[in-house]
Amino acid sequence: MNNLKILHIRSGRGAKGGTANVFLSLQRLFGDLKIESDVVVRSGAAIVDKLPVGTNITKINYSRQLPTWMQIAAKRKMATAAQNHNLLILHKPADAKIWRAAFPDAKIVLFIHDFGWVKNLQFADLLVAVSHSVAQNLHNFGWKNVMVMENFLTTEISNHKIDANKKIIFSAFGIFRKTKGFAELIRAAAILEKMSTLPDYQINLYGAGRQKLYYHLLKRFFNTRHLNICNWTANVPDVMQKSDVVVVPSRHETFGIVLIEAMASGALVLATRSGGPESILQHEVDGILVPTNNPVALATAMQNIIEHPNNYLEMRENGRRKVAERYTETTAKKNLQNIFTCFE
Repeated sequence: MNNLKILHIRSGRGAKGGTANVFLSLQRLFGDLKIESDVVVRSGAAIVDKLPVGTNITKINYSRQLPTWMQIAAKRKMATAAQNHNLLILHKPADAKIWRAAFPDAKIVLFIHDFGWVKNLQFADLLVAVSHSVAQNLHNFGWKNVMVMENFLTTEISNHKIDANKKIIFSAFGIFRKTKGFAELIRAAAILEKMSTLPDYQINLYGAGRQKLYYHLLKRFFNTRHLNICNWTANVPDVMQKSDVVVVPSRHETFGIVLIEAMASGALVLATRSGGPESILQHEVDGILVPTNNPVALATAMQNIIEHPNNYLEMRENGRRKVAERYTETTAKKNLQNIFTCFE
Protein backbone atom coordinates (compact mmCIF):
# COMPACT_ATOMS: atom_id res chain seq x y z
CA MET A 1 0.00 0.00 0.00
CA ASN A 2 2.98 2.31 0.34
CA ASN A 3 2.97 2.81 -3.45
CA LEU A 4 -0.66 3.86 -3.60
CA LYS A 5 -1.45 7.43 -4.55
CA ILE A 6 -5.18 7.94 -4.36
CA LEU A 7 -7.34 10.58 -5.98
CA HIS A 8 -10.59 10.63 -4.01
CA ILE A 9 -13.47 12.16 -5.97
CA ARG A 10 -16.96 13.29 -5.03
CA SER A 11 -19.20 15.19 -7.44
CA GLY A 12 -22.07 15.94 -5.05
CA ARG A 13 -22.23 19.41 -3.53
CA GLY A 14 -23.98 18.54 -0.25
CA ALA A 15 -22.35 17.60 3.04
CA LYS A 16 -25.15 15.44 4.49
CA GLY A 17 -26.30 11.90 3.89
CA GLY A 18 -24.72 8.47 3.60
CA THR A 19 -22.47 9.22 0.62
CA ALA A 20 -20.95 12.25 2.35
CA ASN A 21 -20.37 10.24 5.54
CA VAL A 22 -18.58 7.46 3.66
CA PHE A 23 -16.48 9.97 1.70
CA LEU A 24 -15.32 11.76 4.86
CA SER A 25 -14.74 8.53 6.80
CA LEU A 26 -12.63 7.08 4.00
CA GLN A 27 -10.54 10.22 3.78
CA ARG A 28 -9.80 9.98 7.50
CA LEU A 29 -8.85 6.31 7.11
CA PHE A 30 -6.38 7.15 4.35
CA GLY A 31 -4.66 9.50 6.75
CA ASP A 32 -4.59 6.90 9.53
CA LEU A 33 -3.08 4.35 7.15
CA LYS A 34 -0.47 6.88 5.92
CA ILE A 35 -1.73 6.55 2.34
CA GLU A 36 -1.13 9.52 0.07
CA SER A 37 -4.51 10.88 -1.03
CA ASP A 38 -5.77 14.04 -2.69
CA VAL A 39 -9.38 15.14 -3.11
CA VAL A 40 -11.44 16.40 -6.04
CA VAL A 41 -14.82 18.01 -5.38
CA ARG A 42 -17.27 20.12 -7.33
CA SER A 43 -16.89 23.88 -7.15
CA GLY A 44 -18.98 25.20 -4.26
CA ALA A 45 -19.15 21.83 -2.46
CA ALA A 46 -20.12 22.26 1.20
CA ILE A 47 -18.16 19.17 2.19
CA VAL A 48 -14.86 21.06 1.83
CA ASP A 49 -15.25 22.53 5.32
CA LYS A 50 -15.49 19.03 6.84
CA LEU A 51 -12.36 17.56 5.28
CA PRO A 52 -9.29 17.00 7.48
CA VAL A 53 -7.00 20.01 7.82
CA GLY A 54 -4.20 19.97 5.26
CA THR A 55 -6.11 17.97 2.62
CA ASN A 56 -4.97 18.80 -0.92
CA ILE A 57 -8.20 19.80 -2.68
CA THR A 58 -8.89 20.42 -6.37
CA LYS A 59 -12.23 22.00 -7.32
CA ILE A 60 -13.68 21.15 -10.71
CA ASN A 61 -16.99 22.22 -12.20
CA TYR A 62 -17.90 19.50 -14.68
CA SER A 63 -21.26 18.35 -15.99
CA ARG A 64 -22.70 16.61 -19.04
CA GLN A 65 -24.92 19.68 -19.44
CA LEU A 66 -21.94 22.04 -19.88
CA PRO A 67 -21.19 23.45 -23.35
CA THR A 68 -18.65 21.40 -25.30
CA TRP A 69 -15.80 23.86 -24.84
CA MET A 70 -16.36 23.87 -21.07
CA GLN A 71 -16.41 20.06 -21.00
CA ILE A 72 -13.06 19.98 -22.79
CA ALA A 73 -11.61 22.43 -20.27
CA ALA A 74 -13.01 20.40 -17.37
CA LYS A 75 -11.56 17.15 -18.74
CA ARG A 76 -8.16 18.76 -19.11
CA LYS A 77 -8.29 19.87 -15.50
CA MET A 78 -9.43 16.39 -14.44
CA ALA A 79 -6.56 14.76 -16.32
CA THR A 80 -4.12 17.18 -14.70
CA ALA A 81 -5.54 16.41 -11.24
CA ALA A 82 -5.20 12.68 -11.88
CA GLN A 83 -1.54 12.85 -12.86
CA ASN A 84 0.82 11.08 -10.44
CA HIS A 85 -2.10 9.09 -8.98
CA ASN A 86 -2.48 5.37 -9.63
CA LEU A 87 -5.93 4.80 -8.12
CA LEU A 88 -9.15 6.80 -8.44
CA ILE A 89 -11.94 6.29 -5.91
CA LEU A 90 -15.39 7.47 -6.97
CA HIS A 91 -18.87 7.50 -5.42
CA LYS A 92 -21.20 7.92 -8.39
CA PRO A 93 -21.49 5.70 -11.51
CA ALA A 94 -21.88 8.68 -13.85
CA ASP A 95 -18.51 9.94 -12.61
CA ALA A 96 -16.86 6.67 -13.64
CA LYS A 97 -17.77 7.33 -17.26
CA ILE A 98 -16.53 10.92 -17.12
CA TRP A 99 -13.23 10.12 -15.39
CA ARG A 100 -12.57 7.12 -17.64
CA ALA A 101 -12.92 9.43 -20.65
CA ALA A 102 -10.60 12.01 -19.09
CA PHE A 103 -8.05 9.47 -17.81
CA PRO A 104 -8.33 6.23 -19.85
CA ASP A 105 -5.52 4.36 -18.08
CA ALA A 106 -6.79 4.97 -14.55
CA LYS A 107 -7.54 2.18 -12.10
CA ILE A 108 -11.01 3.05 -10.79
CA VAL A 109 -12.74 1.86 -7.63
CA LEU A 110 -16.42 2.79 -7.55
CA PHE A 111 -18.34 2.78 -4.27
CA ILE A 112 -22.02 1.88 -4.75
CA HIS A 113 -24.33 3.54 -2.23
CA ASP A 114 -27.78 2.72 -3.57
CA PHE A 115 -29.93 0.07 -5.23
CA GLY A 116 -30.63 0.20 -8.94
CA TRP A 117 -27.38 1.85 -10.00
CA VAL A 118 -26.42 -0.38 -12.94
CA LYS A 119 -25.47 2.17 -15.60
CA ASN A 120 -21.81 3.05 -16.26
CA LEU A 121 -20.52 0.40 -13.88
CA GLN A 122 -18.43 -1.09 -16.69
CA PHE A 123 -16.10 1.91 -16.50
CA ALA A 124 -14.85 0.84 -13.05
CA ASP A 125 -12.26 -1.83 -12.35
CA LEU A 126 -13.80 -2.74 -9.00
CA LEU A 127 -17.19 -2.14 -7.40
CA VAL A 128 -17.44 -1.73 -3.63
CA ALA A 129 -20.89 -2.07 -2.07
CA VAL A 130 -21.60 -0.28 1.21
CA SER A 131 -23.74 -3.20 2.43
CA HIS A 132 -24.31 -6.87 1.71
CA SER A 133 -27.81 -6.07 0.42
CA VAL A 134 -26.36 -3.65 -2.16
CA ALA A 135 -23.78 -6.29 -3.13
CA GLN A 136 -26.54 -8.87 -3.62
CA ASN A 137 -28.42 -6.41 -5.82
CA LEU A 138 -25.32 -5.99 -8.00
CA HIS A 139 -24.85 -9.77 -8.21
CA ASN A 140 -28.48 -10.08 -9.29
CA PHE A 141 -27.68 -7.80 -12.23
CA GLY A 142 -24.72 -10.00 -13.18
CA TRP A 143 -21.82 -7.99 -11.78
CA LYS A 144 -19.06 -10.17 -10.37
CA ASN A 145 -16.25 -7.70 -9.57
CA VAL A 146 -17.89 -6.69 -6.29
CA MET A 147 -16.46 -6.34 -2.79
CA VAL A 148 -18.21 -5.16 0.37
CA MET A 149 -17.05 -2.47 2.76
CA GLU A 150 -19.79 -1.75 5.24
CA ASN A 151 -20.18 1.66 6.82
CA PHE A 152 -18.53 2.08 10.20
CA LEU A 153 -18.36 4.35 13.21
CA THR A 154 -15.57 6.81 13.87
CA THR A 155 -16.81 7.54 17.40
CA GLU A 156 -16.42 5.56 20.62
CA ILE A 157 -19.08 3.05 21.55
CA SER A 158 -21.00 3.91 24.71
CA ASN A 159 -20.59 1.75 27.79
CA HIS A 160 -23.32 3.33 29.94
CA LYS A 161 -25.68 1.01 31.83
CA ILE A 162 -28.82 0.24 29.85
CA ASP A 163 -32.12 0.72 31.67
CA ALA A 164 -35.62 1.35 30.39
CA ASN A 165 -36.96 4.85 31.05
CA LYS A 166 -40.14 5.22 33.10
CA LYS A 167 -41.58 7.06 30.10
CA ILE A 168 -40.58 5.01 27.04
CA ILE A 169 -38.90 7.30 24.51
CA PHE A 170 -38.82 6.58 20.78
CA SER A 171 -36.60 8.68 18.52
CA ALA A 172 -36.22 8.87 14.75
CA PHE A 173 -33.66 10.85 12.75
CA GLY A 174 -33.20 11.76 9.11
CA ILE A 175 -33.84 13.96 6.14
CA PHE A 176 -37.56 14.61 5.72
CA ARG A 177 -38.23 12.85 2.43
CA LYS A 178 -40.65 10.13 1.34
CA THR A 179 -38.12 7.30 1.19
CA LYS A 180 -37.41 7.64 4.93
CA GLY A 181 -40.93 6.46 5.77
CA PHE A 182 -41.67 9.08 8.43
CA ALA A 183 -45.26 9.39 7.20
CA GLU A 184 -45.73 5.74 8.18
CA LEU A 185 -44.25 6.51 11.61
CA ILE A 186 -46.78 9.31 12.11
CA ARG A 187 -49.60 6.98 11.08
CA ALA A 188 -48.28 4.36 13.51
CA ALA A 189 -48.30 7.04 16.22
CA ALA A 190 -51.95 7.72 15.37
CA ILE A 191 -52.78 4.04 15.86
CA LEU A 192 -51.05 4.07 19.25
CA GLU A 193 -53.08 7.14 20.28
CA LYS A 194 -56.21 5.01 20.18
CA MET A 195 -54.82 2.59 22.78
CA SER A 196 -55.78 4.55 25.89
CA THR A 197 -54.54 1.83 28.27
CA LEU A 198 -50.88 2.14 27.21
CA PRO A 199 -48.30 3.33 29.75
CA ASP A 200 -46.75 6.74 29.15
CA TYR A 201 -44.50 7.11 26.11
CA GLN A 202 -43.09 9.75 23.76
CA ILE A 203 -42.08 9.79 20.07
CA ASN A 204 -39.57 12.40 18.85
CA LEU A 205 -38.92 12.85 15.14
CA TYR A 206 -35.74 14.86 14.42
CA GLY A 207 -34.91 16.20 10.98
CA ALA A 208 -35.35 18.77 8.25
CA GLY A 209 -36.35 18.76 4.60
CA ARG A 210 -39.07 19.34 2.06
CA GLN A 211 -41.61 17.08 3.75
CA LYS A 212 -41.56 18.97 7.05
CA LEU A 213 -44.79 20.90 6.44
CA TYR A 214 -46.52 17.73 5.26
CA TYR A 215 -45.49 15.89 8.42
CA HIS A 216 -46.81 18.73 10.58
CA LEU A 217 -50.12 18.57 8.70
CA LEU A 218 -50.28 14.79 9.20
CA LYS A 219 -49.59 15.22 12.92
CA ARG A 220 -52.37 17.79 13.20
CA PHE A 221 -54.79 15.67 11.15
CA PHE A 222 -54.24 12.58 13.32
CA ASN A 223 -53.90 14.63 16.53
CA THR A 224 -50.85 12.64 17.61
CA ARG A 225 -50.27 14.16 21.03
CA HIS A 226 -47.43 11.78 21.93
CA LEU A 227 -45.41 12.62 18.79
CA ASN A 228 -43.17 15.67 18.52
CA ILE A 229 -41.63 16.90 15.26
CA CYS A 230 -38.30 18.46 16.24
CA ASN A 231 -35.60 20.41 14.45
CA TRP A 232 -32.42 18.56 13.58
CA THR A 233 -30.06 18.20 16.51
CA ALA A 234 -26.27 18.32 16.46
CA ASN A 235 -26.25 16.10 19.56
CA VAL A 236 -27.57 12.90 18.00
CA PRO A 237 -25.42 10.54 20.14
CA ASP A 238 -26.64 12.19 23.36
CA VAL A 239 -30.27 11.99 22.23
CA MET A 240 -29.84 8.34 21.30
CA GLN A 241 -28.37 7.48 24.70
CA LYS A 242 -31.46 8.96 26.35
CA SER A 243 -33.80 7.05 24.04
CA ASP A 244 -35.14 3.56 24.59
CA VAL A 245 -35.77 2.93 20.89
CA VAL A 246 -34.52 4.42 17.63
CA VAL A 247 -37.06 3.87 14.85
CA VAL A 248 -35.90 3.53 11.24
CA PRO A 249 -39.14 3.30 9.18
CA SER A 250 -37.50 3.66 5.73
CA ARG A 251 -39.17 2.48 2.55
CA HIS A 252 -35.73 1.48 1.28
CA GLU A 253 -32.34 1.86 2.93
CA THR A 254 -29.04 0.73 1.45
CA PHE A 255 -27.31 0.63 4.84
CA GLY A 256 -28.48 3.14 7.41
CA ILE A 257 -25.63 4.62 9.44
CA VAL A 258 -28.23 5.69 11.99
CA LEU A 259 -28.80 2.01 12.83
CA ILE A 260 -25.28 1.34 13.99
CA GLU A 261 -25.10 4.73 15.71
CA ALA A 262 -28.21 3.80 17.68
CA MET A 263 -26.95 0.30 18.49
CA ALA A 264 -23.64 1.75 19.68
CA SER A 265 -25.50 4.11 21.99
CA GLY A 266 -27.39 1.26 23.63
CA ALA A 267 -30.79 2.02 22.12
CA LEU A 268 -32.99 -0.71 20.67
CA VAL A 269 -33.37 -0.41 16.89
CA LEU A 270 -36.82 -0.91 15.41
CA ALA A 271 -36.44 -0.91 11.61
CA THR A 272 -38.29 -1.93 8.49
CA ARG A 273 -37.18 -4.74 6.20
CA SER A 274 -35.99 -2.16 3.70
CA GLY A 275 -32.69 -3.63 2.53
CA GLY A 276 -29.76 -2.45 4.63
CA PRO A 277 -31.37 -3.08 8.05
CA GLU A 278 -31.87 -6.73 7.16
CA SER A 279 -28.12 -7.17 6.65
CA ILE A 280 -27.36 -5.48 9.98
CA LEU A 281 -30.04 -6.67 12.40
CA GLN A 282 -30.96 -10.19 13.45
CA HIS A 283 -34.65 -10.05 14.27
CA GLU A 284 -35.42 -10.38 17.99
CA VAL A 285 -31.72 -10.95 18.74
CA ASP A 286 -30.20 -7.49 18.43
CA GLY A 287 -33.14 -5.52 17.03
CA ILE A 288 -36.67 -5.66 15.69
CA LEU A 289 -37.62 -5.83 12.01
CA VAL A 290 -41.10 -5.12 10.60
CA PRO A 291 -42.48 -4.92 7.03
CA THR A 292 -42.09 -1.70 5.05
CA ASN A 293 -45.03 0.66 4.40
CA ASN A 294 -47.02 -0.97 7.20
CA PRO A 295 -48.04 1.46 10.01
CA VAL A 296 -50.06 -1.28 11.74
CA ALA A 297 -47.04 -3.60 12.05
CA LEU A 298 -44.90 -0.67 13.21
CA ALA A 299 -47.49 0.36 15.80
CA THR A 300 -47.82 -3.23 17.04
CA ALA A 301 -44.07 -3.50 17.58
CA MET A 302 -44.05 -0.15 19.39
CA GLN A 303 -46.98 -1.26 21.56
CA ASN A 304 -45.11 -4.41 22.62
CA ILE A 305 -42.06 -2.35 23.59
CA ILE A 306 -44.14 0.15 25.57
CA GLU A 307 -45.92 -2.60 27.47
CA HIS A 308 -42.84 -4.79 28.09
CA PRO A 309 -39.71 -2.56 27.89
CA ASN A 310 -37.54 -4.82 30.06
CA ASN A 311 -37.97 -7.67 27.58
CA TYR A 312 -35.73 -5.77 25.17
CA LEU A 313 -32.76 -4.91 27.39
CA GLU A 314 -30.75 -7.95 26.25
CA MET A 315 -31.36 -7.06 22.60
CA ARG A 316 -29.99 -3.60 23.28
CA GLU A 317 -26.82 -5.06 24.80
CA ASN A 318 -26.50 -7.50 21.88
CA GLY A 319 -26.78 -4.64 19.41
CA ARG A 320 -24.05 -2.65 21.10
CA ARG A 321 -21.81 -5.74 21.16
CA LYS A 322 -22.35 -6.36 17.44
CA VAL A 323 -21.25 -2.83 16.55
CA ALA A 324 -18.11 -3.23 18.65
CA GLU A 325 -17.27 -6.42 16.77
CA ARG A 326 -18.26 -5.48 13.21
CA TYR A 327 -18.61 -1.74 12.56
CA THR A 328 -15.46 -0.10 13.90
CA GLU A 329 -12.51 1.66 12.28
CA THR A 330 -10.37 -1.42 12.91
CA THR A 331 -12.67 -3.58 10.80
CA ALA A 332 -12.94 -0.86 8.16
CA LYS A 333 -9.17 -0.66 7.83
CA LYS A 334 -8.96 -4.42 7.25
CA ASN A 335 -11.68 -4.19 4.58
CA LEU A 336 -9.91 -1.28 2.92
CA GLN A 337 -6.63 -3.19 2.86
CA ASN A 338 -8.40 -6.13 1.19
CA ILE A 339 -9.66 -3.74 -1.50
CA PHE A 340 -6.20 -2.34 -2.11
CA THR A 341 -4.64 -5.80 -2.47
CA CYS A 342 -6.58 -6.09 -5.75
CA PHE A 343 -4.28 -3.45 -7.23
CA GLU A 344 -0.90 -4.56 -5.89
